[in-house]
Amino acid sequence: MVLKSRFRVHIVGPVCRFVAERGGDVAALLKRAQLPADAATQPWVEMTLPALHRFHSEAEKASGEPLLGVRVGQSLPPTTWDVIQLACRSAKTLGEALRAVPALIGLFNVYVELQVTPGDGSDAGREPGKSEWSLDHRIAGEPEGLSRHGNELWVATVLSQMQRVTGAEVKPTRLWFGHAKPKCASEVGAALGCARVTWGAGSTGLAVSARDAERAVLSADPMTAQVLDRLATQVLGQTAQRRGTAALVYGALREMQGRVPGIREVAKTLALSERSLQRGLQEEGANFRELVDQARRDLTRELQAREVPLDEVADQLGYADVASLKRAMARWGR
Repeated sequence: MVLKSRFRVHIVGPVCRFVAERGGDVAALLKRAQLPADAATQPWVEMTLPALHRFHSEAEKASGEPLLGVRVGQSLPPTTWDVIQLACRSAKTLGEALRAVPALIGLFNVYVELQVTPGDGSDAGREPGKSEWSLDHRIAGEPEGLSRHGNELWVATVLSQMQRVTGAEVKPTRLWFGHAKPKCASEVGAALGCARVTWGAGSTGLAVSARDAERAVLSADPMTAQVLDRLATQVLGQTAQRRGTAALVYGALREMQGRVPGIREVAKTLALSERSLQRGLQEEGANFRELVDQARRDLTRELQAREVPLDEVADQLGYADVASLKRAMARWGR
């Protein structure tokens, strides 16, 4: 599935600067990527996902850097996603900063879904998956997400910002990416400081220990955090109506915890007519069956991360038996 919707992309300028620093021809890059000649000087550029994928691919060629996304993410200035980064820098702890991100992402892109899963305290004696905090990035209907370099850039940015706001060497406990395993997979893991990496996961994200999530943010400013929260809430109330149909459907499917409803039931849940829902998906290039499959895949991965036995996963997600679940997992490449 390829969403037809246009995304607001904020990293064209930083990527172009990276290419220029390595002697690449930025004008030629923008031309090959079919972007406006002034795209490198704009705070953001609207483009489709295929266009973003093409831009990243061309940028890798122009820079000669196979770890393009990681390198750009590690050096991204704090003004790139200004409100989000300011909110994180104003939070009291790293965990509180993480909690602020999902609500604010709607200010930048209504098609991106972020989910934070908090841990529950100290690492000692906790059951698997409970002693860490995770941040998951997904685009409904697009399991490969922002493309290889886009996904790696996002993870590298988050990790770099974590380290900057805490002044500590925060290391991820695990990483996962929506794209397939690249030839330089080991170099990506090494550059991001993590050996536990899953590829083709259906979404992209990272987890850190609960101990790291409790670290204090050096620039904490409760007053600024409150003001940003109030202003963002007002703006988000106005932008919520623009949220993509595919994202709304995906969210509803996740709330149903893997149960396989018909499109009519989902439309009713979203207070839409079946015809309106189908038209919205068609306009975005999304497919209801593929969204159902993506939701079940993501829920399967999350249950596996908590070491839930496969027979319980199959039962919870409505599969006839474990063999049916295993066939689905094989199809997902897991």
